[in-house]
Amino acid sequence: MPGRAAGIAIAQFLIACLAVMQIGSEYGIRMISTTLTVVPRRITAILAKTLVIAGTSFIVGVVAALILYVAVQPMLEPKDLDYAITADGVIPSILRTGAFLTMIAILGLGIGAMLRNSPGAIMTTLGLLLVVPIVLAILSGHNELFMDISRYLPSNAGMDFVAIETLPEHPNQGQAGLVMPGWPTLDLIGQPEDGC
Repeated sequence: MPGRAAGIAIAQFLIACLAVMQIGSEYGIRMISTTLTVVPRRITAILAKTLVIAGTSFIVGVVAALILYVAVQPMLEPKDLDYAITADGVIPSILRTGAFLTMIAILGLGIGAMLRNSPGAIMTTLGLLLVVPIVLAILSGHNELFMDISRYLPSNAGMDFVAIETLPEHPNQGQAGLVMPGWPTLDLIGQPEDGC
């Protein structure tokens, strides 16, 4: 479903930028000093922000996926490509879309917290989500290993995670579901303990 994939790709970029801005803007206007005065441990402040952005992203992702499902079904019905909401995998896919966007938001927040610069963090996050998969796809013409690596990048693994059915050479939803949390977890583990 190319339209759905394009919708999820756009949503991940928007959610990632919002997450970066949630913390990057504080560093930009030096309000981080106020935040750290109230919550002296930096990791506690970041975890609190993570909970806010995670909850928001999950709800927005599920609602957006449901709206997209309802909007697209009339266009697919004449071509016999429509799925009933009760069809196997449709509701889990909608819920996994929310979970995927949540993980992308946490990834963006972590990169924003590490770089402490909104434009740089947005470019880094979008580079990881968009540019690196393209570069690895180009390099895969020389060595299949690059394509194998590419399948486990956040955006590619996320597409397999939310898919109703995956291609045989791709990770299934369960495997992609194990890979996806690893990206934001590594990101949050890399945060310094204290300080601005």
